Amino acid sequence: MDFVAGRSATLVLIREKGELVLSGLERSVRDLMLPAESQLAFLAGAVTQAGRTDEPDQTRIIDLLTGGLAAAPQIARLVLLEASGRALIVQRGADRSAALVLDLSGDPSAQRGLEEASRTVGGYWGELIYDEVLRRTLINRRYSLWRDGRFVGVLASFVTTGRLSDTIAQESAEFTGTQFILFDRDHVLAHARMTEAERGGRPGAPLPTLAAVGDPVLAAIWSPPVEARVLGRDAGFHVIAVEGERFIFLERVLHNFGPVPWRLGVYYRASDLGQELRTLLRSALAGVGVLVAAVICAILLGRRLARPIRRVAQAANTLQSSGYSRFEMLPGSHVREIDDQIRAFNAMQAGLRWFRAYVPRTVVRRLMTDPDGATAASKLRDVTVMFTDIVGFTSMSETMEAGDTAALLNHHFEIVTRAVEDETGTVDKFIGDSVMAFWNAPKHQPDHAERAVRAVLAIAQALRVDNAERIASGRQPIRIRVGIHTGPVVVGNIGASGRINYTIVGDTVNTAQRLQGLGREVCRDTRDATILLSGATVEQLPSGLALEFAGTFNLRGRAGPIDVYQLGTSVEPAASLAARAAVARDP
Repeated sequence: MDFVAGRSATLVLIREKGELVLSGLERSVRDLMLPAESQLAFLAGAVTQAGRTDEPDQTRIIDLLTGGLAAAPQIARLVLLEASGRALIVQRGADRSAALVLDLSGDPSAQRGLEEASRTVGGYWGELIYDEVLRRTLINRRYSLWRDGRFVGVLASFVTTGRLSDTIAQESAEFTGTQFILFDRDHVLAHARMTEAERGGRPGAPLPTLAAVGDPVLAAIWSPPVEARVLGRDAGFHVIAVEGERFIFLERVLHNFGPVPWRLGVYYRASDLGQELRTLLRSALAGVGVLVAAVICAILLGRRLARPIRRVAQAANTLQSSGYSRFEMLPGSHVREIDDQIRAFNAMQAGLRWFRAYVPRTVVRRLMTDPDGATAASKLRDVTVMFTDIVGFTSMSETMEAGDTAALLNHHFEIVTRAVEDETGTVDKFIGDSVMAFWNAPKHQPDHAERAVRAVLAIAQALRVDNAERIASGRQPIRIRVGIHTGPVVVGNIGASGRINYTIVGDTVNTAQRLQGLGREVCRDTRDATILLSGATVEQLPSGLALEFAGTFNLRGRAGPIDVYQLGTSVEPAASLAARAAVARDP
């Protein structure tokens, strides 16, 4: 029984110690790599916009890339390779004037990179590269650039594998054991012994093999195990014998940085863990008396502390179950520690109020149930985008006081936002007197086009009621133009590491905004809402709606014509769509 108990305790110690080390290592790796990924996506959008002129400003693009290096210190180099073969290169350690402009139109590897990027939309991880100038192996993230449906180049950021080894060295200073990162099974991506002067790569072989690092224990990692056990998905440990001594390996697999998995690992001498276990058991026995005394004190104090603690727990449960919409400010306590907790909880609720005010509510709900941030990861998805704009607002506001202008906008935005959120859409932003909203992100909505149309019909109905009250009180009625378009966008966190927005980018957004502007040409009557839909949106709508073909138009900034339809705002189409939605919910 003592042997079984000791062995079980050893396994528990291995699992807890290994999970602690590997979790810390994984967190450090993600902190190093993911900001470089998000910064690249931001720069790709900025570079694409900067190149929209007939003669792109090379100086402006170099400034953008140089600023990108400053914002993400883990990036060693940024390269913009245009479809023509021209390359703009900025590198850490060089001033702006040292940016390189090269002609790589005849370089086979550059042409292969362009061909690969032209078959891709958005970001992807490239193969490892050994740079003979830096004498470093580079991990690269690439982002294909498209402008108005045309491939214009690829933007790439490079992080040295040396940064990973530096991360391991820092982690090793806090934890015992030897940590490492493998590239698949046979090559070493990072190791504490891969020093700054010699990272182990060379031309044609960017990563050293297991045997080349100089760690005989790591070189024997895939020897027949003495014992092996799975600790969870993509994680486990096994024991091997090297020269008569046992070593315990724990590993975890990451699939986030390209098609080849990364294996985070740490190994210990079995004898060292045994000594740690014996020390732990002696400490536990010595602390039994203290524990018993602490339990008795806890029981005596529990009655006094239980009531305010339960109150905090109940308020937290209410806050979570309400989708972070019901807030209850709690009274203080005479116990200082609990009073500090209550003050912190009340301050957190105040922060959440502002958080919900500045971030779309649909995004807030998803993020609160997704602590890993997978919801906000950038991805390509078909969405339906809506833009609204108040007709003649500029001239109207010129005759109004500032407070009256703000009150009018707040009231109008409340009408629009309520209709969008009733159809579980995401209000992206307010632009002056305009509103931008979209459907099918972050939550998947197969009927996103129908939801957008139901929302805009609800807005039109609310405006009719509101305008009747405005006219009765002698005020000017509010009329709006609306543009709705369906198509692919990049959706997710866009921005720098310290300031990001959950938003969408792409030609679909521009097309929806252009449709809204087209309303001033297509319809000049005095209806409350002029609603224009693209042919792509109409294709996803059921028959029977009050649609009128407005014509085929070439929108500014968009290649190719687009079919445009005008949507009637009578109650019949709204009722038809509402009935269809009810059937879908309750078949």
